[in-house]
Amino acid sequence: MKTPAGLRLLRKLILGVLLLPVLLAALLAFVIWLDTDFHHTRQQIESSFKQVTGHNLAIKGGVSLEFWPATRFVSRQVEVIDQQGLVLFTAEKLLAEVAPLSFFRGKFLGEHLILEKLQINVVRKATSDDAAQQHKHKMVNTDDQQERITGVPFKSIRVIDSAIHIDDQINGKRYELNNLQVALELVSDDGMAINSTLDFVYDNTFKGSFTSSLNLSLGEQLVFEQVVAQLDFIVHEQPLAFKVSGAFSLEPDGQLVQIRETSFVSDALALRASLTARQSHDSLMIETEINHLNPLKAIMLLLEPGAISSQGKALQSLSARVKVRKTASEVRMDVASLQLDNSLLQGSMVFSDNSKHFQFKIDELVIDPYLELYEALPLEFDQSSDDQATETTFAIQFNRLVSSHGTVEALSTKAHLDKGKLLTIQGKLNAKKLNPNGLLKSYDALIPETMVISKLQQGNEFSLIDGQLKFRFDNEALSLSGLDLTIDDTSIKGDLEYSMNPPMLNAQVQLGKLDLDRYHYLLVADDEPGESSDDNEGSSGGIIQSLKKLQGSGSIQVEKLRYQQTDYQQIDIQFNDA
Repeated sequence: MKTPAGLRLLRKLILGVLLLPVLLAALLAFVIWLDTDFHHTRQQIESSFKQVTGHNLAIKGGVSLEFWPATRFVSRQVEVIDQQGLVLFTAEKLLAEVAPLSFFRGKFLGEHLILEKLQINVVRKATSDDAAQQHKHKMVNTDDQQERITGVPFKSIRVIDSAIHIDDQINGKRYELNNLQVALELVSDDGMAINSTLDFVYDNTFKGSFTSSLNLSLGEQLVFEQVVAQLDFIVHEQPLAFKVSGAFSLEPDGQLVQIRETSFVSDALALRASLTARQSHDSLMIETEINHLNPLKAIMLLLEPGAISSQGKALQSLSARVKVRKTASEVRMDVASLQLDNSLLQGSMVFSDNSKHFQFKIDELVIDPYLELYEALPLEFDQSSDDQATETTFAIQFNRLVSSHGTVEALSTKAHLDKGKLLTIQGKLNAKKLNPNGLLKSYDALIPETMVISKLQQGNEFSLIDGQLKFRFDNEALSLSGLDLTIDDTSIKGDLEYSMNPPMLNAQVQLGKLDLDRYHYLLVADDEPGESSDDNEGSSGGIIQSLKKLQGSGSIQVEKLRYQQTDYQQIDIQFNDA
């Protein structure tokens, strides 16, 4: 017999009334258990946080459980306090959305974590460095820390309207990161995407904004893929923008393995660069390519506005391909090509604890713009160097040096220094109508002031050097070989060697016409008060007397000599130790 509909409804009502107290009791028991379990979990989190970081975690605003629009815990006024009571971390609101069914499995599973108005305060004190290093060491090397950090996973983490304040009391500077927005989302079992934006202020003089996005994967290596970042900032009221894109990976111990296809873009500097880096446990290899950099603009960013009165034409563009290798014993830089303005440079540099080695080849260099810029730059160099205890060698070859005062067709130099002292230097020179005196007068501020240089700048001597020679300085001995020069009006051919201690001259030299009166003021000292020039070494017979004091052997032939307004023809001077 079929039960009437009204009777079935009555049965449901009676059954509901009987079960209602049971359901309410079960719900109340669940809420009590849930609250107790969460507070136990919170205590575990606080204990783990203190064990790992050495700081105390305190949730002062309490925790509430919400079921709409999702199951989530909401906490307000979260604080992290260090041992001295300084508040390092505050969050106005912390919201953790969880999977409801995870409680019945006995495991806390997070869906989303949101931190609003997070404030982080960092104080750098000299006395706290040791403790900070201990905490850092503990955070890196504690084996079970990774379990604690990854043991409460969230599918996404967001930081909203937050800030970081850094007080560097050691250097007396402050740093601020404001309007911090970070979004982290798990995109797979071992991958995540991170997007962030922030504003920053450095010591109230350097300000800007930063935007970045990246994808990373977690496995045996930490791999960052599709990294894109943009940095907009202002220096000396000039806006700049840098963009970085690329990818890199890290080993589990934090060592850099590889950076590839990274580019830097700056609208103001017109810089394009790519970089690849590989690091093993004992070496680091970096390869970089730079295009269209304006070095002068980069230098001007470091100087006060108006520090350079005239910019000239130097340091307008730079492109380079460079490889750097660092090992435990040395750093080596190989320059495959470096195009500076219109000059091409190739070479290498090697640095170790007790030595430095340089080797470069330069195709063609127009030196006037660089000398003018050097004079204009407000630079001061400290002559005392900490590297004077190191051994230094360099080899530089110029295929062509061009100046408004003449041209050097070829110049090569090799030098060896020890503890700042020149031991040897050798090379060759091929000059075409070079005017050394003109260079001295044009750029006198760059030349060390000596008595001889001051006298040269007063006259017009050494205004022409044309020809070639080889030179060598070794153990206080100067050697000139393959002489085929014209100096002013005098042609010089042959070889000579001069030793300083004791004075010794070995020479086989042929001269054309030589006007010693023209160079007389360079050969004698300035007159002392009460003395006349006739009493000096340069008076009649003085040159002969000076030659008699020399040891050595050889011959000096002069086609025509003018001395003390007297002309001599076909002079042949033969000398030896006797």
